[in-house]
Amino acid sequence: MSITRQLLLPLLFLLSNAGAARAGIRADFETDRDPEIYVPAPVQAFTKRLKPLWLQALARPEADLQRMAADALGRGHSAGIPDLKEAIPTLVAIVTSSSTHPAARLAAAQSLVKFEAKQAASQMAEAARQYGADLRQIIEPALAAWNFEPQREVWQARLTTAGVRHRDLALAIRCLATTGEKSQVAALLDIVQDRFRPPAVRTEAARAAGLLQDRGLESDAGRLIAAAATPLLVNRLCATLLIARHDSDDALKLLTQFAVDSEPAVAVVALTRLIEIEPHLVLPLAGRAIENADPKVRQCGVDAYVLAPDPQRVAALARLLDDPHPAVRGAVRESLYALAKHPELDDPIRRAAMEMLSGDKWRGLEQAALLLAALDHKPAAARLVKLLDSSRAEVGIAAAWGLKTLAVTETLIAMLDKARRQDAIR
Repeated sequence: MSITRQLLLPLLFLLSNAGAARAGIRADFETDRDPEIYVPAPVQAFTKRLKPLWLQALARPEADLQRMAADALGRGHSAGIPDLKEAIPTLVAIVTSSSTHPAARLAAAQSLVKFEAKQAASQMAEAARQYGADLRQIIEPALAAWNFEPQREVWQARLTTAGVRHRDLALAIRCLATTGEKSQVAALLDIVQDRFRPPAVRTEAARAAGLLQDRGLESDAGRLIAAAATPLLVNRLCATLLIARHDSDDALKLLTQFAVDSEPAVAVVALTRLIEIEPHLVLPLAGRAIENADPKVRQCGVDAYVLAPDPQRVAALARLLDDPHPAVRGAVRESLYALAKHPELDDPIRRAAMEMLSGDKWRGLEQAALLLAALDHKPAAARLVKLLDSSRAEVGIAAAWGLKTLAVTETLIAMLDKARRQDAIR
């Protein structure tokens, strides 16, 4: 026997039994590792030629050049290019000129908002008054964010003026809510209670009133739902929005009623508020919520169980690893991973995930594979080997990642075989 063979045979014997050994030297090869890729931090560099070119184009009379230059200046400022604010006077001139093309005016207004050109607020407000609803949709929210006092009177007047377009009225309502104008709650409530108003305007007014006032609107909400045995959807939604920040006993009764509403938009607002007040308030409703057809309602039920976990609830959560909506099942997976850090929940979570992994629902298989691998649950390895040949690519990929993460020696042959067969397909 050659010297080389004499050295290799014991070495091969040791390597073949390394998986069973709990201690000792483990062979480590660079080919077994993923490459460590160093990604340098991004470096922002801007040529000095940009600003003069943009300013030159902005000063041209052609509408397309003005529009593109205004847009480029705004995006450049957001990206961190310095000293672009000297374009503000030209942008203001474009916005306020009666000869400006509407597309260029809108682009210039958007850039002024990005520049936070508060010094031009009065000129922007006047342009918004003169040049149409599209421009107002850009300028007025910025004026509200800047708390531009003179514009408040304009918004307040819209609430009580007849013939105001619905789009402008809704905009005024949103802006008054942004500025925190509590003096207009009464006017907003009049709009909410007016059944001849468009539903979109009424719900906007209810949302604003609920933001501006966090107590005292329970009676107004009650009036909206007392008119009929089955109140209109818009009435139920407005009532829920009115008390969306309340926490009185009367508000809790109404919110509990709205939390099981057949309309998801109503139920989500109510459930979200109840969870904010106290997650245990939702626990009697959570079982019904996670069975709802709407993913946002199901997510509310998930949130309640996650904030008040116990072994029984985590088992119910684990069943949602197979939820049809990717955001919900992904949230459940991440929540279970975090909850597993609690010793009393770790074993129930692993058992529930293994039960899901033993099934045949592809969404649940994918999420359970990811969860158990992240938890380093070695007993899942045998099942993951079988799932490598799943008819669903999502399951096969999750199983492959899980096996790689678990790194169970006994699965290496199956993994290699799968890799060879997959390579042959190419």
